[in-house]
Amino acid sequence: MENIRTVECLEHIRLRSSMYIGQIGNGDSPCDGIYTILKEIIMNSIDEHQAGFGKSIVLDIQDNRVKVRDFGRGIPFDKVFRASTDPMMGGRYDSVEYKKTVGLNGLGLKVTNALSKHFMITSYRSGEYMSLTFSKGDLIRSDKGQTSERDGLYVEFVPDSEILNEYAFRMDILKDIVNEYCCLHKGLAITLNGVEFISKNGLLDMLDNTCNSAYRYPPIHICDERFEIVFTHISDSEEFIRSYVNDHHTKNGGTHHDAFYQALAFALSKCLNKKITTKQCRKGLVALIKLNIQWPIFANAGKTILASRCMWYDADENNGPTIYETFKKALLKALSDDDE
Repeated sequence: MENIRTVECLEHIRLRSSMYIGQIGNGDSPCDGIYTILKEIIMNSIDEHQAGFGKSIVLDIQDNRVKVRDFGRGIPFDKVFRASTDPMMGGRYDSVEYKKTVGLNGLGLKVTNALSKHFMITSYRSGEYMSLTFSKGDLIRSDKGQTSERDGLYVEFVPDSEILNEYAFRMDILKDIVNEYCCLHKGLAITLNGVEFISKNGLLDMLDNTCNSAYRYPPIHICDERFEIVFTHISDSEEFIRSYVNDHHTKNGGTHHDAFYQALAFALSKCLNKKITTKQCRKGLVALIKLNIQWPIFANAGKTILASRCMWYDADENNGPTIYETFKKALLKALSDDDE
């Protein structure tokens, strides 16, 4: 009992970093920790974009120093410190502002701060700025004054090699990450080291970049405020399905995969006027799915398996439509229109 002690949030992140960022790695895998903390910062900027503030993000990475600038609203000055250090402080607790974010507790800034030997956050609002500089989670400098910069947020960090091992950011992985986010958010421009990425067709662009086989028929693309689906079939017998829930890659599937298979089989059976099983419709299937769900429920800590049954999970819509019902209605309409 004499060994029991209490640690602060940022100290706990440093002591148990894998709980927060998964595998450490050296930067050779897109699953390595340096990309996880980078994504956390980018997602904060994308959340602002989704809330209707800021159409572009500027990302610069040189010599393992990461700089991310968005043009949203910035963080109120009296909340910048707590947003960077306090696990109980975050905009994602506000269901009005952030209905469709995957980081429910807003830990991204705190985790990146704790795991960086240098971390600087600057908020620009109405001609003024507030800037804080940390090292390994400890505040070392604070600055405030006038500025001509546009409103938004600037984050600069250097991951701590004492915890994240010797690492290096790989440009091919960075390009894939940026391109993926752009395809998930049609019209969002992300500039990486001076090169702008933007998608005009959303998941349809991602499908063209992903699939190297000839389509058996033109991809069917369905867009809705709550979801986006694009699918087709190829001659190969193997299926390929990739899904995202609030921008998080659910690589191990879940209820949305099951709902899509069942809804597709149902819609095909109706349109073709014969029984089509899920096994039949999955042969050679190529599909990309993006869901926007309030308060998604995951079956594991890594958030790779979706467990939510309904599209919405707030106090007013606790019994909203299931994912299957939503997909079934959309696929029936899309396939019927396609037949016409």
